[in-house]
Amino acid sequence: MLCIKIAVARRTQSGKSALVSQLNFREVTRLNDRKSISIHAEDVGENPLPALLLNYDFAIFVFDLTASKDSPATRDNAYLLYSSIQRDNFSLRACLVGTKWDCIPQNSYDTNLALYGDDRSIFLRAPSLRILPVDAITGVGISELVSYIVDTVHPTASTSSLAERFSRSVYTLQGWFLDTLASVLALPVPERVNQPLPDPCELDDDLVSQLVKSPEARRWDEELAKFATGIFSSSTCHKITPTLLAKLPSPAEFATMEYIRAHTRIPIPQPRYPHLKWWLVMDRVDGSMLLECWESQSLWMKIRIACTLRCYINQLRQLRAVRPGNIVDGVIYEHELFDHHQCGPFASSAGFQLYCEQIAHSGWLSFVRYLRRTEGYKESEEPRYPVPDKQENWPLVFVHGDLNLGNIMLSKDGVLWIIDWATGGFFPPWLETVGIKRSEPPASFMKFVGFITGNYPVYEHLWDWFMTEVHRGFPEPRHI
Repeated sequence: MLCIKIAVARRTQSGKSALVSQLNFREVTRLNDRKSISIHAEDVGENPLPALLLNYDFAIFVFDLTASKDSPATRDNAYLLYSSIQRDNFSLRACLVGTKWDCIPQNSYDTNLALYGDDRSIFLRAPSLRILPVDAITGVGISELVSYIVDTVHPTASTSSLAERFSRSVYTLQGWFLDTLASVLALPVPERVNQPLPDPCELDDDLVSQLVKSPEARRWDEELAKFATGIFSSSTCHKITPTLLAKLPSPAEFATMEYIRAHTRIPIPQPRYPHLKWWLVMDRVDGSMLLECWESQSLWMKIRIACTLRCYINQLRQLRAVRPGNIVDGVIYEHELFDHHQCGPFASSAGFQLYCEQIAHSGWLSFVRYLRRTEGYKESEEPRYPVPDKQENWPLVFVHGDLNLGNIMLSKDGVLWIIDWATGGFFPPWLETVGIKRSEPPASFMKFVGFITGNYPVYEHLWDWFMTEVHRGFPEPRHI
């Protein structure tokens, strides 16, 4: 029988004695590999020396969930104890455990507030550190704690049930079938669609600045402004010649367009004149935005457009990275899904994930506090917590980020083009779905969104609360 020695470190009045009693001499048999493991837990006091913990397989830092922020037994002090020891023992396997879970109201708000505080800041400082709640008197949460310790000290290859394997196989087969169907029904893409061509004329910044004020450009702007909504009441893209458009450049759009043109067969206008500093000039697509022509398409054509978009999204998701953000410097500039706030760069997907979860957590807490101050408040009406219990690392794939119907064009020769790559970068795949849905397309297009990009209700819920906090407002009832 394997044995795991656990050191229990705590501040005063943290409920550690009952926790040690619950853990000590506990024997468990892991179901997936039938290993028998015995737990030996010892109290190592309030300030154990780092060298002392070298004799243990795992360390628990205990705090009282009911303690106020001014108490020496709070979560932050338990974290400080953990971090001071970790500096001298980088291989330390540990977690924080909040005790007296039975003494706080049994609802999502109070539990998450007691565990994480207002901003989940511990997770930003120590992303691999878990915080688990237990009631050491009744034993609630002890089994989950023991399972976490056993799996951390003696990791095992994950196994899945027959039902789970069957479900994954069906899902994979379904995806393959839909991808095959989409490729058959997709609109044709010209063989040399992204082949670079010479610039049609010579341009400099001063000349472009003059051309955007020409009568032809102004007529174009007036026509395009009819489709502008919200605060964007004018066109941001100007027709400077019959075949060229100009817009103010974003930090990475030129590089993004070249990157996607080089690595996919998605029709994208060719960006031109890289020497320009004030303007981004590109080819003009001779056609109509889906924003103006979608509803007039036949059902068969709508299906073919959806199939084409699914193929384009699949190509983008083949492009992967280890750092989120744009392809130049990783910074997120002027992104609609971040309320046009600049953030980053992030060193990894984990850092970006923790950043987003912290903001969603804070937005959710603020709204629940607001609800509790309103007349007629009912605990049963509280929105569910936005951060998933089961933490999964976010994969990073290329995401357009603003795939609204105004950025999808159907040319006169029947080719589907994607424009406006200012927000493109490496993000979790579900952010594409969030971006499309937040643009509020017509219901007839919304029916195809799940087929085009997939549905991610858990992360759509998280992003609603992320945006709630970013906007410093409260979500509409549909978000709750």
